[in-house]
Amino acid sequence: MISGRFWRNRVGRSLVPDTESKNRITARIAFLKAIPSLIRKIIGHLQRPIVDDRPQIVVESLGPEITRRYRDSGLDFYPPNVLGSSFLSSLNSAIRLISNVRGAAVAVSSVLSVLHILKPEFLEYDVSYSEPSLPFSIFIGISLDEQINSDLRIAENILHECMHLQLTLIEDQLLLVEDSEKLHPSPWKGTLRPTRGVLHALYVFRVIQDFFCDLNASVELSESERSHIVQRLREIDLEVLQMGDLSSSPDLTQIGKVLVQRLEIGNRGQDRR
Repeated sequence: MISGRFWRNRVGRSLVPDTESKNRITARIAFLKAIPSLIRKIIGHLQRPIVDDRPQIVVESLGPEITRRYRDSGLDFYPPNVLGSSFLSSLNSAIRLISNVRGAAVAVSSVLSVLHILKPEFLEYDVSYSEPSLPFSIFIGISLDEQINSDLRIAENILHECMHLQLTLIEDQLLLVEDSEKLHPSPWKGTLRPTRGVLHALYVFRVIQDFFCDLNASVELSESERSHIVQRLREIDLEVLQMGDLSSSPDLTQIGKVLVQRLEIGNRGQDRR
């Protein structure tokens, strides 16, 4: 389970059939029934990174009752009448990038069914979100204004949230964290965070590194895109160093320690130039 690329596409895929009928349907229905007056509007559909016989990814706009809940958590949404073809075009471009890397494409296709669009607070501020109580769904920020390397940034955010979902599925089958009493430095949040939160971040960002390395090696990209990838690879390496030794946490199980040690080392043979 520990060797090789970190997206664990075989693990994620093998867990989905057992959980789809129980978790995906039950949890989403329960979540939506909790707000009787909820209005959901389908904005469009996205082809999965791996084309198969499963339904396409649904892009939804949520009603004010539920968006109010998320606004209390600092997230913002566009009015439904603003969401149109330009947003779907941006998402499709990002999905096409993900489809170029087989492991990432399989992993995303295995866990993503519904996508909601967020409104970023600032032009250069990437925002995304997911939560265990709403499985197989993610929230992704997209700006109305044209941005440099926006396809890469949206692809990273999609992969980021899908890997949170995947690791949550893995945790349903494997105990990685016994407790969450200990706090650890999180360079990504700029504060102390529980063990599970830092483990999730470490896992997600190592996956992003794997994706960017494979994408950089296999796809024709612009000079700006290649520079962006190199910058992100270096930033993540630096952030992992700033995190300190998470593997020594007493909160981790033995398999959790082994996974964290592997993640801390990373794939050192990858090209960071």
